[in-house]
Amino acid sequence: MIERHITAITILLALLFAFPASASNRDAYGDILKRGTLRVGISKDYPPLNFNAGERGLEIEMARRLAAFLGARLETVPLDVEEYARAIEEKRVDVVIAGFSRNLTRARTIWFSEPYLSVTPGVIGW
Repeated sequence: MIERHITAITILLALLFAFPASASNRDAYGDILKRGTLRVGISKDYPPLNFNAGERGLEIEMARRLAAFLGARLETVPLDVEEYARAIEEKRVDVVIAGFSRNLTRARTIWFSEPYLSVTPGVIGW
């Protein structure tokens, strides 16, 4: 079951390159093919989605499959949360696969996929 979800998410992420958020991003897919490398921004450590700056985890597996789907090598770029948007805007990464929420300011320059995981913070008291 999880295998199908990872594959579906990977294909969804691949579609992001076909529909850029702005004209300046129109050639993102072509740039990846030309370089032969998909640069993925990841969180430095966010268990269970990412352990040890990209050694393993669900997000790392999605990044690997996306790179394979695109026929590219994977380059992971560990980032702090506050660096995600800037790394995309400065084209240091092609995509971020990490806990990265959408807001109006970010949505003006960054194309967001549908979330693959929604988390609601909560506190349990006794």
